Amino acid sequence: MMIAGLGNPGGKYARNRHNVGFLFVDYLAERSGAGKFKYQSAFDAEVTDCRVADQKVWLVKPQAFMNLSGSPVSRVASYYKIDPGHVLVVYDDVALPFGYIRVRPHGSAGGHNGMKSIIGELGTQAFPRIRIGIAREGPRGSLARYVLSDFNADERAALPEVLAQCNEALELVLRDDVSTAMSRFNRRVLKEEEEPETTGGGDDQS
Repeated sequence: MMIAGLGNPGGKYARNRHNVGFLFVDYLAERSGAGKFKYQSAFDAEVTDCRVADQKVWLVKPQAFMNLSGSPVSRVASYYKIDPGHVLVVYDDVALPFGYIRVRPHGSAGGHNGMKSIIGELGTQAFPRIRIGIAREGPRGSLARYVLSDFNADERAALPEVLAQCNEALELVLRDDVSTAMSRFNRRVLKEEEEPETTGGGDDQS
């Protein structure tokens, strides 16, 4: 099993809302006692491994910018002979309220540039994903500027609990199945085709 968290590389983006996928795999690595992430130039990704729910998993942080995430993910999966159905992607969703998560066994990119890239490189939409809500409140402005800005103080305080909930969902996926995780953690009930489109923003980093 591979857990790919999405984000942009470099300290400039480290605490951005758009990097919550990176933050999750960092959380998972620390919680599980994994070794340090190591950059693998053959993949253009940082990789480590650990055990989650009694299973060995590869943790991956693509080091291409967000909208080029697919190539690193595909290369890691190919090298370790991981079927796309065992590639679980964790990423931000601006259409979900902050603190909500959504588990799905498959689906479209929903406008998220990183997911568009992964679907294109893997050649399928049939892989599980966990989306972490980062939806903004208040006046609307540039979406790209918003997702590439840091979490505010209240969000930072709540983020450990959000990541813990995401970890619980992941463990349910691994121990039981995606349906079990969905029934527990998908807090808003919408048909897949009725879900609003998300977006990855409007620049190269998003």
